[in-house]
Amino acid sequence: MQYGNGRPERPSGRGRVRINYGTWLLIILIGVFAYLIIRYIVQDRAREPGFEVKDVYGNPYVSVTPTLEPAKRPEAERAGLLPVFYSANTSEMQVALTVQGSATDAQMEALLEASMEYGAKLTFFIDAQQLTRQRSIWATALLMGHEIECRGFTEKRAASLSAEELDAELEGFDALIRAGLGEAYSVHFMRTDDLGDDEYETLHQHLASHGYKAIVRWALHNPSHFEQVAPGQVICVDLKSWDVKQLTSVMRVLSENGYALLTCNELFDYEPNMPQEEGG
Repeated sequence: MQYGNGRPERPSGRGRVRINYGTWLLIILIGVFAYLIIRYIVQDRAREPGFEVKDVYGNPYVSVTPTLEPAKRPEAERAGLLPVFYSANTSEMQVALTVQGSATDAQMEALLEASMEYGAKLTFFIDAQQLTRQRSIWATALLMGHEIECRGFTEKRAASLSAEELDAELEGFDALIRAGLGEAYSVHFMRTDDLGDDEYETLHQHLASHGYKAIVRWALHNPSHFEQVAPGQVICVDLKSWDVKQLTSVMRVLSENGYALLTCNELFDYEPNMPQEEGG
């Protein structure tokens, strides 16, 4: 049928329902998104110990308690004592390479240079004489990320000192540390020559009062074979019986075999001795 003007007649729109598919799709997406958010919140709450939530069918969600990793730091043997560390509780390929004994300035400079080559962070256990004699060396080592700790008392056994003498020795060493490495530096660990000191409760009490965290021994001393090394060990290299070349060889072999060479602070999850500046 045509109008008188010759144009075709348009059919009437009455009786037809227009569907806006875009609007319906948006509503469906919003509903799905809301459902997922609610489900996530409910399940997350259900993981809280002792909190039970039921789903739409009345079935309780399983309460999940995460399994904590074992602490890397061994516990103290008994109350009144600080921990004594030989190894960290870890299966990761990491060890703490600790150095004790003296060397010349030239040898120490060669050692620090080698540590950069192999990505090693070393822990140096030094006494008051070393600290005074080679102050610039230890300041450089600290700037390179190494750790400086207390070698103990060179003249007397710690267990033979009275409480007053212990305080005087510790105060003297701490004063030298602050003068050489900065007022903010805090010593964390001690190593002495006598294993009997590990049971001397008075020593532990005074170490704790001065901010010390533990006594550090070692699982390996001057290791002769790589097969002796295991994850988490504290390794001691004594420069009285070894030279820097042997220590460099240890760093190279451990590094080439995938071991991370950490400081004692890093291995046992302590903060650095020197507080880190914000943004640093």
